[in-house]
Amino acid sequence: MKNILVIDDTTLVRYRITSILKTEGFNVYQSANAASVRQNTFASDISLKDIDLILLDIYLSSENGFDLLSFLGKQYPAIDIIVVSGANRAAVIKRSVSLGAKDFIAKSFDRSTLLRKVNNIDSVSENKGFLKKEESYKTTLSMELNRSIRSKLSFSVVKLDLPHKIDQKYYMDIKDLITSRIRNIDQIFFLQDFEYLFILPLTDREGREVFIEKITNISLENKHLIKDNFEVEAVTFPEEIIDLSKLDPENYGEYKEGILKKVGIERLNI
Repeated sequence: MKNILVIDDTTLVRYRITSILKTEGFNVYQSANAASVRQNTFASDISLKDIDLILLDIYLSSENGFDLLSFLGKQYPAIDIIVVSGANRAAVIKRSVSLGAKDFIAKSFDRSTLLRKVNNIDSVSENKGFLKKEESYKTTLSMELNRSIRSKLSFSVVKLDLPHKIDQKYYMDIKDLITSRIRNIDQIFFLQDFEYLFILPLTDREGREVFIEKITNISLENKHLIKDNFEVEAVTFPEEIIDLSKLDPENYGEYKEGILKKVGIERLNI
């Protein structure tokens, strides 16, 4: 996802959302009213057909945001929409979803909530299943590392080796069990036979251990697996690579190499 449109009639809210998202590498556009969105005049160099995600305030002074949400859903169904509203009521959320919104953010929100919601939509859009190309995991790792360095928020990487004696005919069952246990925000990559790499945004060491326990418990549902046979290697950045007070963007390459070594894939070209 590259292009995000923020629709809110409050200048401070638009500025705050835009500032947070731009630091994460997104292209962010703004509109203070529904008219400029309907007429495609919110920017001189881009139109709605180029927008990937809209963050929409449901109570606009110029127009009911629900009407705009309905319009966007009918005319531009490919655009994902997250409703942002101070009215955190079940009826508002239900109506937003019924009109096509993919998620809801209640005001006032913090930085981590905004990023988690946006990255969730981003992950679903770009990663519908197992990504098998090495370049895919390297790109995702680079993105998460850059985000973590800028925001000082943790992320984790986990490599899981399944027992190699599993009959191939059970592979798809195991794959389905694994994918059913991850969040939409999490990324999973198939490195080679029975070897998986997970990149877990906004996940500290405690959250990582919960994730590992959840994933390795697939042995309870598949008689062909024995939990003790799993091989798990994991690392959480930055705490297990560098002291937070010494974090330096200039050392990006060193950090990336350290992460890969911690999970045992330093043999791959980085």
